[in-house]
Amino acid sequence: MGPSHMEHADQVRRYGGRLLTIEGHTVVEMIDPNDGSRARHQYRRRGEAIEHRIVARGGAAGPWELRSPGEVALMRAQRGAYHPILDPLGL
Repeated sequence: MGPSHMEHADQVRRYGGRLLTIEGHTVVEMIDPNDGSRARHQYRRRGEAIEHRIVARGGAAGPWELRSPGEVALMRAQRGAYHPILDPLGL
């Protein structure tokens, strides 16, 4: 049995993010500390793929966009012992 939701939430917080539930989906939200706009990047699972959207500082959310298989493969290649987006989404 893998880590619980709370354990994933703690791990994601260590990376500067948080776990949310939006429209019944687990969503990983990250803020890039190098991004001066402080936009929030949200990721959710769609089958074996990942959808991503950007939420502007003012709260306006862009559309969910499917990440390409190449982008997901790159994330998997960068995986260490824990990946703050893939692991909480069960990928």
